[in-house]
Amino acid sequence: KIRDQAKYKKLQSQVESSSSFDGFAQGKSYLSNAANIQNVELRNLALSKALEASKREKDLDTFFKAAKSIAAKESDPTKRAEIELSMAQEHVKMSNYAEAKVLYQKIISQSGYGQAFISRAFNELVTMSVALRDWDTILRLTNNSLWGSVPAQSKQQLSDLAGNALESPIALTSSMTSVMRRLPPTPSLALGVWKGSYKNAALKSLRSGMTSSVCSSNPGAAVCRWNSLVATD
Repeated sequence: KIRDQAKYKKLQSQVESSSSFDGFAQGKSYLSNAANIQNVELRNLALSKALEASKREKDLDTFFKAAKSIAAKESDPTKRAEIELSMAQEHVKMSNYAEAKVLYQKIISQSGYGQAFISRAFNELVTMSVALRDWDTILRLTNNSLWGSVPAQSKQQLSDLAGNALESPIALTSSMTSVMRRLPPTPSLALGVWKGSYKNAALKSLRSGMTSSVCSSNPGAAVCRWNSLVATD
């Protein structure tokens, strides 16, 4: 502990005596000095202090630069995955969805990161893509072998979202149709497909099977009543 305190005091003295030091932007000061420090331990400590100070100062640009530098220098794949996952989560909080997507995809593609981190990144990317109604990304995710690990509740929520989308004025895309073929049938999705099938030929092939599946377990669903009325007529 005494040794750690001595290292921090040495670093603090070096940073605060530099011409670039700014007491109101300490995160940026520690980050800029880290690049010039040859001692590995001190450099890593400077990056950690840059991360800590920039988060406190709400300097997100410096925060992400420091986190990226720490991740790049981290030799332990588990720790690196943890850092990159935290960065992705911070990007999501700041609505920087493109940056978050890049990080999530990077984690998913790294087999050395361990299944727990890969699955977590995949599920968080699914959640984000659903919130954004990013059907192209969702389609690619449904084709991934990790799709089977997505919780059933998340898939049901996506089914309901797809059903609501079909009843909205937005145009139906090929990605949306392909995603719907991979989703569990819910009353909301079945109703959306049933109504949409009379306007869109791509949905006709889904209507019968999806309606039968829902009505076999939930005969009181709205889609079942609509289907009965049409059959009666």
